[in-house]
Amino acid sequence: MSKILKAVLKNLILPASLLVVSRVVGLYLATKIYGLQAILDTQAEGWFSVRVLFLDQDSTVLANSFSNIFMLTVFTLAGVYLALKYWLSVNLKYDPRTLVKLNNLNLLSWASEKGNTFIRVFIWIIFIWIITVLIISDTLQLQSYDWIGVMSFIVAIILTWLVLRCLEKELECLSNSNKCNIY
Repeated sequence: MSKILKAVLKNLILPASLLVVSRVVGLYLATKIYGLQAILDTQAEGWFSVRVLFLDQDSTVLANSFSNIFMLTVFTLAGVYLALKYWLSVNLKYDPRTLVKLNNLNLLSWASEKGNTFIRVFIWIIFIWIITVLIISDTLQLQSYDWIGVMSFIVAIILTWLVLRCLEKELECLSNSNKCNIY
């Protein structure tokens, strides 16, 4: 098995499990916070054998919206954290001023390259896009509020742009070392 495939498989486990866990926790919190009545139903048809049913359409929309916003928040925080670490590690390699600033703030070990690869950040961005598609699908089916679908799309665009800017800077520095402050 190739190194890239191993890295991809290793980095897929956490976001995939977090996707399911954050969705279930979001539904649980919605039922507890808003006092919604939910019924667990099991059936052998479809992709999932266990479904959560609510008594009316308004409760379903509220629970889905809360669960979607919870899931989006969890993945946005993780995406921002990883994108920031990746951005700092890229700047750390090619800009001595970043090295000095991080050293003065005692954050040099936080921005190290260990475990901070483009593959890891890219997989999290893919999962943010998967979540965005799920939320927009819920929004189009009138199972979630419209503003959550719009917000998830904006978050996905911004995080993707940040990661692509970091990758662009790294590729530019690798191809033309005269433009970058390589020490």
